[in-house]
Amino acid sequence: PGRRVPVDAELSGLLERCVEYANASDEAFSIVRRGAAFVPMTTGLALTANGAQAGLVEPGTEIDLGGVAKGYTFDLVREAFEELAFVGAFLHGGTSTILGLGARTGDCATPVWSVEIDPGDGSPPPTVRLNNRAMSVSSQHGDRPRHVIDPRTGESADTFGVAACIGTSAEETDAWATALTVLGERPASMPRHLTSVV
Repeated sequence: PGRRVPVDAELSGLLERCVEYANASDEAFSIVRRGAAFVPMTTGLALTANGAQAGLVEPGTEIDLGGVAKGYTFDLVREAFEELAFVGAFLHGGTSTILGLGARTGDCATPVWSVEIDPGDGSPPPTVRLNNRAMSVSSQHGDRPRHVIDPRTGESADTFGVAACIGTSAEETDAWATALTVLGERPASMPRHLTSVV
């Protein structure tokens, strides 16, 4: 805390995008944690103007990329697949993030992946069709009840439904699914190219 260390372009870009997610979600998303609770990023993370250095502002804080790491990794896998001649791929990262990729070359039919979202309340699950799209889901129930922390209060978010976000970037859907769980509804500041179900 109180000093900045050099970071490479890849990490710098990821941190800058996380700041953008935090700002757009009114601090409902954060990667800065103190103990078990997340804290607002604008008060916890310091970046230089060119992004070459990063640091933590307050003692006892740390960076936790768990809210975007899976989606970020899926986007890297997508880049690798796009360099190959592939028919399709379905990446499934537990119960929170998935990526359905379709054909890129030849006359292959582009697969469309159908996925059901468990609403958690026993009602019929809605089906989402993914064609070169990612979907991330977040909720306060399941095997980790009340685990989503509102960075603005440091307390467990009060929402109890399921939030799903669909878009082209798995990293972006990962971050916004968490923010939607904290907010309980889609904010006006959420990018229009993202589809949400809360």
